[in-house]
This record gives sequence, C-alpha cells and structure tokens, in this order.
Amino acid sequence: MHQSGSVSLCRSAISVLVATALYSPIALASTVEYGETVDGVGLEKDIQLVYGTANNTKINPGGEQHIKEFGVSSNTEINGGD
Repeated sequence: MHQSGSVSLCRSAISVLVATALYSPIALASTVEYGETVDGVGLEKDIQLVYGTANNTKINPGGEQHIKEFGVSSNTEINGGD
C-alpha cells in the first residue's frame, strides 16, 4: 500500500510540473538564437525572445518581443502588443 501511494504522489507531482512547463509564457516563447535571422514574423499571443536578429516583425495584441543581450530588432511594427 505504501509504495502505491508513493507512486501516485510521484505521478501527481510530475503531472503538475509538466502542466506548468507547458503553459508558462517562456515555454511558449519562440526564440531567435544567436547568429540566426528571421524576417516577417507576426506575433499574436506569442512571445519572441531575440538573441539574434529579427527583421520586419509585426507585434499584434497579446504579442511581446524581448530583445536580449546582443539581440537586434529592426523595422518592427507595433499594433497594440504588450
């Protein structure tokens, strides 16, 4: 009985961790890596982390763009994003 309870508790804890990871904003973020260039991305209810270069990005409602160290963003259009 004791082992069954421990397994159940472990499964519950893992379920909570997986759900937290799946629904956290950073887990849902798209990332532009160092040395990478993206062009013409539209952000709506999405977060873009920019370590590389993002050109011609359109930030719509619910969208966010975070420029990180050495990241570059050019010609960005903001349409009510966060």
